[in-house]
Amino acid sequence: MPQREPPPAPPIPIRDTLRKYQEAIERYFEVVEFKAQQPLESSKGGRPEVFALLTEPQANFALTLLRNNAKTMQRKAELIADFERAKAILRSQLESQFNQKPVQEDLAKIAELTALLTDWETKHKQAYDKMQYYQARAMGALIC
Repeated sequence: MPQREPPPAPPIPIRDTLRKYQEAIERYFEVVEFKAQQPLESSKGGRPEVFALLTEPQANFALTLLRNNAKTMQRKAELIADFERAKAILRSQLESQFNQKPVQEDLAKIAELTALLTDWETKHKQAYDKMQYYQARAMGALIC
């Protein structure tokens, strides 16, 4: 029988914790940004809901300030897992940028030019040797 994931835990009110430790969070990390959102049209109205937009370090620090009951532990695990998923998505996007067609085309052009130069050296060995001779002689004249 396949295991089912537990249902999501109800939200933990961490706004009070953020307000209480806001100065410490901002001293070590960045400014905590709070945003208000109007209730959904389908709801019966009410006050705007306030959200804190936290960076990963801010969120991790704020979670360490909460008491560890079953709900808090689950939220901590979910948040860390969400950040890891976000990092994996960003990593894959960066990797795909490096594997873009223009980069591959540039590498192909470099290989083609290298082959042409090698071929030229082979076909025009005498001219190449003379060129190197005069180049070395000119360098010697400059050194003397």
